[in-house]
Amino acid sequence: MPLIAVTRLRIRSVRFVLPFGWYTWGSFRQAKRASGSLGVKLRKAEGFAFWTLTGWQDERLPHHATPSARDAHAS
Repeated sequence: MPLIAVTRLRIRSVRFVLPFGWYTWGSFRQAKRASGSLGVKLRKAEGFAFWTLTGWQDERLPHHATPSARDAHAS
């Protein structure tokens, strides 16, 4: 059964926009190329809020979707 994951992130300050963009672009490309990926979307909402949507062929989340050392820098 396909899995759809939806997330929302609001950036606290304009100073975090560039780092957010850098890490988001890397994650976006990685998710798009991952085996089992059905698609990846990123949408900007009002202000500094962003939505992500990823689709996967089955419920087993790919390795990149689990917390890692890279996520520690995003906090």
